[in-house]
Amino acid sequence: MRRYILWAILTFALVLALYGTDFRSRIWAEAGLRTLVHASMAAPRSPDSQAILQAKDLLQRAVTWDQNNPGAHRGLGFVYWYQDDDDHAFEEWQQAGLTASDFIALGEQSHPPDQALRWYKLAERLEPANQSLWLQAGKICQVQPEASDICTRFLVYNDYNWLVDPDFVFGQAAWRFNRREGVIYRIGKCPGLPGENCATLIIGDIVPPKGASWQQCVALEPGQEYVFSAWIKVDALDEVRWRPLYYQGSLEGEAWGRSRGHRSGSVDWHYEEHSFVAPDFDEHRACFHPVHLQGRGQIWFYEASLWKRQ
Repeated sequence: MRRYILWAILTFALVLALYGTDFRSRIWAEAGLRTLVHASMAAPRSPDSQAILQAKDLLQRAVTWDQNNPGAHRGLGFVYWYQDDDDHAFEEWQQAGLTASDFIALGEQSHPPDQALRWYKLAERLEPANQSLWLQAGKICQVQPEASDICTRFLVYNDYNWLVDPDFVFGQAAWRFNRREGVIYRIGKCPGLPGENCATLIIGDIVPPKGASWQQCVALEPGQEYVFSAWIKVDALDEVRWRPLYYQGSLEGEAWGRSRGHRSGSVDWHYEEHSFVAPDFDEHRACFHPVHLQGRGQIWFYEASLWKRQ
């Protein structure tokens, strides 16, 4: 056994001599990454645990041997991330070649939401005009506007509109709807408006008891005045009712909704706008439906907007 160990040591030394610093760096990096994986799986995970600090030491040794070792830089980035040192994490991940798309993808996989926003802030450093970044950040910021300072920048990017992706660049990714039998939801070209994208829904022979609509949910400031607007088109029989600019939240556990009133029948493209003062909704949250259809027919809308009256 001792002979075997001696042979292994000599072989290892020979390999080190043949591969130089790259191989030594890889050995340290592999050890550091294994340690980091075990540390990251611990519950609860302390940013200054012995395992995290050991992984950091091993990975720093790997970088000392080879400044161009992407695996070591990637691992060090996660060490700094666990230690809430986003600046140093970003520097290491730049060395590893991570892109804005990588950070956005990591954010999409992260929970809770404030952790996802940390990733989006790193993506913002690289590509501040990245549309996917603001789609993902916006979906969090509209319901948790105080979660991060990136939410202020989302609002500026989105022209102070709290409704995400109003132009449907990402299809229905920012929009919600209730899947009900007999209702078709689509994103496509607006009829009679070349170059504009619209959301549409069609209710056929099966009419849901509560109708159907597209929606986004937003956190509101109680007592603040808001303006809700959209361009709307409806194709329906005269007796079919629909509600433009409907919004609903809960007050002390009871559903509470408002709109610009009930309408019926068909109407060509027209602009609807509604101002209101936000009640003190439960969780300060309400859902906004540009148009709610309550019978057979089809609706279209585009440029839906919700903004604060200053």
